[in-house]
Amino acid sequence: MTIDLLLLPYFHSLNDTFVKEIERVWVSGNRVLIITKSDQVYGLNATSTTPANIATSNDTLRILLRSSSSVPLNAEPKQFFQLQGKNVIDFIFGGDFIIALTKNGELFSWGGNQSGQLGLGDRPYAPHPILISTLSDKTVTKVVCGKNTAMALCDDGQVFCWGASWGFIPVKCTAIQNKATDIAILTMSASSSLPYHYFCVEDGKIKSATIEGSCWLNDIKSIVCGEYQILALKNDGSLYSTTWYGTQGLLMEDNFIAIQNIPKVTEIYSASKIIPDNRQHEYNDDRRFNMCGAKTENNQIYIWGTFRGRTSTSLYPTSYSSFNEVVLTYSNFKMTHGALKLSSVTSMKNTHCDCMEYIKTIFDDQSKNSDFIIVVERKEIFVHRAILRQRSKYFKDKLAEPGNENDENVLHVEDSTYEAFKLFLQYLYGIDINVTRENVMELMIIAHQYSDEKFENLIMEKIADDEKAKMAIPAVKNFLEMPPEVRSIAMRGFQSKSLQK
Repeated sequence: MTIDLLLLPYFHSLNDTFVKEIERVWVSGNRVLIITKSDQVYGLNATSTTPANIATSNDTLRILLRSSSSVPLNAEPKQFFQLQGKNVIDFIFGGDFIIALTKNGELFSWGGNQSGQLGLGDRPYAPHPILISTLSDKTVTKVVCGKNTAMALCDDGQVFCWGASWGFIPVKCTAIQNKATDIAILTMSASSSLPYHYFCVEDGKIKSATIEGSCWLNDIKSIVCGEYQILALKNDGSLYSTTWYGTQGLLMEDNFIAIQNIPKVTEIYSASKIIPDNRQHEYNDDRRFNMCGAKTENNQIYIWGTFRGRTSTSLYPTSYSSFNEVVLTYSNFKMTHGALKLSSVTSMKNTHCDCMEYIKTIFDDQSKNSDFIIVVERKEIFVHRAILRQRSKYFKDKLAEPGNENDENVLHVEDSTYEAFKLFLQYLYGIDINVTRENVMELMIIAHQYSDEKFENLIMEKIADDEKAKMAIPAVKNFLEMPPEVRSIAMRGFQSKSLQK
C-alpha cells in the first residue's frame, strides 16, 4: 500500500531533504520506525502534548491527527546505525520491545526485557538493536510478538520461542517436527490465568507449540491470532475461527466454527494494540484495538473485533483492498499493519496549508476513504467519522454511541434540507460557504440544533453587512420555541422550497 505523506502527522517538523529520502514507515502508538532509500533506519518517539500551532479555532490539520495526545510533530529522528545496510524487511512490535527481521533472516531486538522477550539473555534493557546471536545460524522467515514474548519460524520449518513462559533465549519447540509453515501467538488479557498460547501450522494442521500431539483441523493454509480469537484459513478459501478464554480449558476441534456468508477468502489478518504491563491503565474499551480481517477473492476486506470503542462480532464489509488502509483508518493513524510505503514528496514546505487544502478535496467523495454516509432528503453525502468527531461536539458524542444506526455507517437527518445541511458539513471540512438571505435562517437553526457556536458566529460574520439577512435571526428563536409538531410542519416548508429549486 502507498499513502500520501500529508495524511501522516509524524513528518511535519522534518526537513525536506530527509523526508524525500523516506521509503517505508512502521507505526505502533508512539513508536515510529523509518527506512530510507539508502537503507538507513531511524526511529521517532511521540511527544505527549499538542503543538500550539494546531490548537487553534481553525485547527483543520488537527482532524488528521485524530487525537490531541501522542502527536510526534516535534520529535527528532534517531538513527539506528546497527541496522544500516542490513536490508530490514519488517519490524514487529511487542508490548515494550521491537524485533527487526532482515532479508537474510537475521533478527535484531531492543527495548524492555523483564521476561526475556529480547532473546538476548537476562540483560534488563537494550537501548539499541542487538543481534539475537542464538539464531544467527538460522534463516528466520517470520516473527510474531505478544506483550512480552516472541516466536520465530525458520526456513527449515523449525520454530523457536522466547520470553514469557519460555525464558531469556530462543528455545526450539520440540512439539513441532521441523515442518511448520506458519506461526501465531494468542495474546490474552492480563486478567487471564493463561495469558499466552503458541500455535503453528504443520502438515496442514494447527498444532500447539507447547502441547505435543495436539492438533486441530486439516488442510490449513495459514493462521492468525487476535486477543482471544484464532482465525484459520483453509486451502479451499473457507474460514474457521474459535474464541478461547483462559477458563475454557483445552482447545478442542469442535471449538472451531466455519464462518458463513463470506466469499472465498485469500488472506487473513489480525491487528491488536498490545499494552505493556506498566501501562495497563490504558486497557479499557475506549482504547482497545483488536481487529480480525479477511480478504476475499474479489479483493474486498471484511473486518470484525473491537475498535472505535465497541465490539462487533458480525463481519463488516469495507471499501478497502489493503488491510493497512483498514488499520490506519480504524486505529486512528496510530498503527500500521506491516510496512507503509510513502508516495513521493517534492517538498514539505507549507505542509499545514497543504493538509487543509487536501481535506477540502475529500468532502463528499466516496473514493477518498469515506467511512460514513449522511442521508438528507434521500440524498447521500459521503463523509469521514474522524473529521466529524474532531470538528463537532455533536458528532463526537453521536458517533461514540454504541448499538445505534451508526453501526451501519449511515445517519438519516430528518430536520433539515439537503442544501442547508451540506453547507454545514462543508463548514466542518473547512470549506468556505455562501450565506444568503434565503438560507441564513436554516443555517442558524442547524447551528442551534447541533450546538455549534463557531458555526453561528461564522454565519453572523457572513451577514454582518446585510441588514435584510439579519432580520431573519429573531425568527430562529421563535422557530426553536415552537412545539416539535409545529416545527416539523415549518421544516417541511423549507424542504418544499428546496425541492422546487
